[in-house]
Amino acid sequence: MKTSITLTLVLMLLFSSCASYPKYETFDTYIDFEKYSQVGFFLSIDDYNHSYMPKGLLSVSCYSGVQKTEVSKPKDMFNDDLYYSSSSKFKKEFRTCRVEELLDEIVNEARSKGADGLVNVKIVNTSRMVKEGNKKMKQPGLLITGFAIKKLE
Repeated sequence: MKTSITLTLVLMLLFSSCASYPKYETFDTYIDFEKYSQVGFFLSIDDYNHSYMPKGLLSVSCYSGVQKTEVSKPKDMFNDDLYYSSSSKFKKEFRTCRVEELLDEIVNEARSKGADGLVNVKIVNTSRMVKEGNKKMKQPGLLITGFAIKKLE
C-alpha cells in the first residue's frame, strides 16, 4: 500500500512538471482619435447628445493573413520568361490587421456618405474559421463598427 501511494505521488510529480501553460501577459493599447479631430471629424465611443442627422451604420472588418502583391520586373532582367518566371512576379507577405488602418478606412467611408462624425464606435477582436487544404484554421481579425452622423450644431 505504501509503495502504491509513493508510486502515485512520483507519477503525479512527473506528469505535472511536463504540463505547459500559457504564460501570463498584459498589454497596453492606446488608440489616438486626435488626428481625426484635427481635420474636423468627430469620433466617440459614446452617444452624441446634440442635434445631428443620422447617416447610417458602418462596419469595417479585416482578417490577418498572407497578402500576395505583384512585384515589378527589375530593369536589368531580360524580357525572356526563361529568366523571369511567373512565380517571381509576386511577393507573399503576412499582414496583421491594424486598428489604425481600419479606423482610417471607416472614417473615409463615413466621409464618403456625407458624415462628419462616427459615434458608438466599437473595436472588437474577432475570428473566423477558414479551410486551407484539408485543415481548418481560426483566422484572427478585427471589426470596427460605428454610427455615422452629420452634426447640425
